[in-house]
Amino acid sequence: MTQTNNIKQQQSQRMGELAKIARQRYLESGGLPHRAANGEEWLTEEERQEYLTLARQIFDQASIANYLQKHGTWQERLAVMKQTINSAK
Repeated sequence: MTQTNNIKQQQSQRMGELAKIARQRYLESGGLPHRAANGEEWLTEEERQEYLTLARQIFDQASIANYLQKHGTWQERLAVMKQTINSAK
């Protein structure tokens, strides 16, 4: 694994930790377990800023372009899925 990938993996893990913190606070305040927690509401300002900074570092333009080139947009994937379902009928 390259140094860059290792750093991005650590950053991604920290984002996951922040998301878990938001979820726990949401549930402790009486939130519904089957609904997602809104990080805007359940993270402190410092945690929110850290989350956004990490997201910008992990999901830079080059990473996004590479993903789209490999997988396509969600609209393209949805169109293929619909076409597959319709051709199976």
